[in-house]
Amino acid sequence: MCGKHTMCVYDDKPGPGCKGFIPIHFTPEEIAAIVDIHNTLRNRVAMGSEKRGDPGPQPAASNMRIVEWDQELAALAHRNNNRYPSPIQYTQQVWAETYQIGCARVAFQKSDGPNITYREHFICNYGPTGNIPGQKVYRIGEPCTECPDGTGCSVEYPGLCGNEILYATYKKTNKKRQHDERSGSEKLDISLWLGILYFLYI
Repeated sequence: MCGKHTMCVYDDKPGPGCKGFIPIHFTPEEIAAIVDIHNTLRNRVAMGSEKRGDPGPQPAASNMRIVEWDQELAALAHRNNNRYPSPIQYTQQVWAETYQIGCARVAFQKSDGPNITYREHFICNYGPTGNIPGQKVYRIGEPCTECPDGTGCSVEYPGLCGNEILYATYKKTNKKRQHDERSGSEKLDISLWLGILYFLYI
């Protein structure tokens, strides 16, 4: 039954190249921050507020979902992180149908001439997975107007489809959120925390 599942293929021991391996567990506050960072980016794109890109600006998304923490995906990320680092792709971060995320962080030794330093690796798993050939990252349209059945517009992230609120409430909050996005765009340096999510840092 196990087959090629990551939890079956690899044990919980670090690979031979991971000297001085140290797992670093997230606090509840860090988990909340990781989820918020993802949803902030997704909401920014969904509402058409992300002006960068090639070409930019990026169009608004009508069906992008909120992501929530999933411990099983976090365990898979930890198992993968024991073996090798994996860069996080931007298109996966904003894949509309993804609604779960789980991440892991580890540190291990790296030789730098006569010195030994520690390097941290950060990896996330997403579900359902994205980057499927031939499929669009998201549907272009007015934010939160093509949400999956059983979901509606979020209060905190009004461009995203969540479980707690319906479209009528979104209409009330959307105008204020768009204003906040515009007025805060100079302060919100997405590249700062996006760099953290892409990172291999010392």
